[in-house]
Amino acid sequence: MKILNPHDKLLKETLSKKENAKDFIKNYLPKDILAMLNIESIEIEKDSYITEELKEYFTDLLYKIEINKEEGYIYFLFEHKSYPEKLIGIQLLEYLLQCWKSKLKQKEYLPIILPIVIYHGKPSWNIGLKFSDIFSVKDKKLLKYLPEFEYILYDLSKYEDEEIIGRENLKLTMQLLKYIYTDELMLKLPEILKLLLKDKKLNISALKTVTIYLLSTTEIELEEFVKLVEENVSKEGGEFAMTTAKRLELKGIEKGRKEGIKEGIKEGIKEGIEIALDIKFGKIGLKLMDKIKKIANLEKLEEIKESLRRVNSIDELEKII
Repeated sequence: MKILNPHDKLLKETLSKKENAKDFIKNYLPKDILAMLNIESIEIEKDSYITEELKEYFTDLLYKIEINKEEGYIYFLFEHKSYPEKLIGIQLLEYLLQCWKSKLKQKEYLPIILPIVIYHGKPSWNIGLKFSDIFSVKDKKLLKYLPEFEYILYDLSKYEDEEIIGRENLKLTMQLLKYIYTDELMLKLPEILKLLLKDKKLNISALKTVTIYLLSTTEIELEEFVKLVEENVSKEGGEFAMTTAKRLELKGIEKGRKEGIKEGIKEGIKEGIEIALDIKFGKIGLKLMDKIKKIANLEKLEEIKESLRRVNSIDELEKII
C-alpha cells in the first residue's frame, strides 16, 4: 500500500489540530520567544506556499498568533527527505516572501513571521541556521549586503525519547517521525503504539493515521502490524487497523482501474492523432508527435484531435498544441 506524501499527511493530521499546535508551541519553542506569544490566540491558516514540484519533499503550515500583542505568524517547514537540504534558507526565504506579499494585500505593514524547520532524516543537521551561512563570504564587511534571518530548527534525531513531550497524539507523531528511517523502528514501535491509548481509551482517528502512515512508508506486513496493535493497544484496535488497510487497498485497486482506463483512452486518442497527422501532413506532421506524446491532459488531446479536421497548416496546429 503506497500513499502519496505520507509524511505530509501524518504531520498535517497532527499539527492542523489547534490543541496539538498549541501543545507543540508550548513545549518546543525557546522560552524567551514563548514569553512573547499569546498561545490562546492561535489560528491555523489554510495558505500553503510550497510549489507543486517540492510537495514531495516539504510540508508547510502557517499559524497566525499574537506576538507582543501584535499580529504575527509562525511558519512551519517540515522536510521529509532523509538528508538535510543545503539550500533550505533559500526555500524558506522564498516562502516567507510569498507570505508577506499575501499579507501586504490585506494590510499596510509586514507582520513578524517566525520560521521553524522540522527535520527527521538519518544524518544529523549540519547546516548553519542563518541565511548568510549559505554563502562563502571571506570579508565580513560584505555580509551587510545579504538578506539575513535565522530559523528555529528541530532535528528529531538529536532528541532523546524522554525529551519528546506533550499530548499523546503529538508525542506519537514526533516519535514516529524520529524513528521512521532508522533500524530501531520495530524495536520502538510497541511503546509508540501505546500512545494511541489515553486513559485506556483508544484514539481511533490517530490509529487510522498511523496505520496508513506505517503501511505506506515501511515494509511491515499488515498481519504483523495488526498483531502489534492487538498486543500493545487492544484487540479492537487490531480489527480497526485491518479494516482500514483493506478499505484502502480496495480504493487503491479501484483508483488504479479508473486511471488505467483513462490512460488507455489517452493512448487511443494519441494513436488516432498520429494516423490523422500522417494522412493530412505526412512526415512533417509526424514530427509533432514528440510534443503530443508528452501531453497528459485528456481535454487537450481531444481538442487537438478535433482541430485536425479543420486546420489547413502545421503552423495552425502548433499554435493549438
